[in-house]
Amino acid sequence: MNDLLVLKSEIKMPIMSMPVKSLLVRDGQRVVLISPFEDIDKDMSEIHGMGEVTDIIAPSGFHHMGIGNARKLFPKAKLWASPVLVKKRQDVHWDFILGQDPWPFSDLECVAIEGMPSVQEFNFFHKPTGTLFIVDLCFNHVTGKSLGHKIIFGMFGTYGKLAVSRFFTLFIKDRKKTKNSLQKLLNLDINKVIIPHGQDLISSPKTQLKAAFKERGLLTEE
Repeated sequence: MNDLLVLKSEIKMPIMSMPVKSLLVRDGQRVVLISPFEDIDKDMSEIHGMGEVTDIIAPSGFHHMGIGNARKLFPKAKLWASPVLVKKRQDVHWDFILGQDPWPFSDLECVAIEGMPSVQEFNFFHKPTGTLFIVDLCFNHVTGKSLGHKIIFGMFGTYGKLAVSRFFTLFIKDRKKTKNSLQKLLNLDINKVIIPHGQDLISSPKTQLKAAFKERGLLTEE
């Protein structure tokens, strides 16, 4: 039985739409929903097929908009927050804080992207399959060719390719800590990278990530 399920949706913006993904992971008796998008209810039948959702994770200061709906759909689930959301989303009762409370999942590794205190993004590595789920660390939206895509992704420096957004790097306050965090990701035995905003990396994923990090000067000295 598959212990990973990728759910897909779109974020509608004034001049374009952007893909977004959530990840559902079964870890023993627990089912973890990572970064739920706002219309996650459209996938309820698939979600129920994995079992009862026991944990919901808001993995960064940006990816939290779907938490309200997910809480209503799965009222018994425990809510995990990136630390920055404790103040940003005081309307939500958070049960656990990522990076602070004990991590109970054996098959799912939680990796903090440090050096970005106003974002505090966490990425997740599924050990049995070698699957890495990132959040906003990289974009790979290579299919959108509209004027809106050219304008927005052109400004981000991510148009038509895998790249770390220039906008994302503006939040880096301690470059050394960020580089060290990215090196931790590259040290993982990655077979696949799930990218919420674009196409997943299946062929030589680690090599592609290295190139994206290098483009923004985010590799540690070798």
